Amino acid sequence: MTIEWTSDLSVGIPELDLQHQQLYGLTGRLHDAMRAGDRAAVPGIVACLHELAEAHFACEERWMADLRYPGLRDHRVAHESFTADLACIERALADRIRPSVMIDLAHFLGRWMREHLRGADLPFGRWAVLQPCFARRAARPESTRASTASAFAIRARCFTASK
Repeated sequence: MTIEWTSDLSVGIPELDLQHQQLYGLTGRLHDAMRAGDRAAVPGIVACLHELAEAHFACEERWMADLRYPGLRDHRVAHESFTADLACIERALADRIRPSVMIDLAHFLGRWMREHLRGADLPFGRWAVLQPCFARRAARPESTRASTASAFAIRARCFTASK
């Protein structure tokens, strides 16, 4: 199963698109490690993925709150559910990396990323760009720089640690 971000997954908000690309890249790295049988790399990559996902979710939810997105509450619940499920998987990996856990992880991540991005993030993006306050929010560089720098720092640390 290939996990790859493509331009048809763009939500129209460069900051969020960049973070989605990073999440897909890290998920692809995880799949590569699992395919190669590199069990030692898996827990660290999953921990980085968890950290990057939480940073992304916070940024995405800030966008939604700033624009007064009516679906924010449901979106936040989906994010919380994902991070809780990922934490359970992390604990299972800490106990012992069994092939069944790795297979479950691969299916979970692939399915969740596809379904959430297409079913929740893309509709938000389509809604967001139509809002009168979108241009003002998009022009606020301080929030974009901070969250993008945070995501890059997490990604850089994770990619360095997992090599």
